[in-house]
Amino acid sequence: GMEANAVNQVVSSGEFSNIKNNPILQSVYFTPVTARYVLLKAVRMVENESPMGFAELGVQ
Repeated sequence: GMEANAVNQVVSSGEFSNIKNNPILQSVYFTPVTARYVLLKAVRMVENESPMGFAELGVQ
C-alpha cells in the first residue's frame, strides 16, 4: 500500500505506438522530481488476456 502521507503526482504519461509490430527500444524522459517510488501503470494491453511485463528498464 501507499504511505499515508504519499503524494500521487503524474510526472509523465504517453504510449508506445505500434509496439507489437515495431518492438524497438523506446525512451521516456521525465521532469526531475524527488521521489522514493516510481509507479509504471499499463492501462491497455497489446493482446487481451496476455501477461504484462517490463524488460530492460533503466533509470538514470
